Amino acid sequence: MGPCGDMWQLGLINGSHKYLTAETFGFKINANGISLKKKQTWRLEPAGVVGTSGGEEVILLKSHLGKYLAVDSFGNVTCDIDEPDATAAFEMAYERGTLLITYSLCSD
Repeated sequence: MGPCGDMWQLGLINGSHKYLTAETFGFKINANGISLKKKQTWRLEPAGVVGTSGGEEVILLKSHLGKYLAVDSFGNVTCDIDEPDATAAFEMAYERGTLLITYSLCSD
């Protein structure tokens, strides 16, 4: 169990060492943060198993604004949904000392 019940708070950093940021205006996101502050904090929520053929365990990422990170049908990352759906499901793996979070296309 995490520090907030079943949830963990974390910062997400890209290959250029910039934090993923949830902007207050317009629920926009960017990867320009240089330090971990409130706008760069994400809540990781376990979402269970998706799929009927074995399935994969997935997570949800919620911003400080209460909106979920998602991927639209064009591959654009958004952060403006209130209730998570299949577009908000991500897979998590640990590889060579790095935590990887990838989009999980939830189709059977």
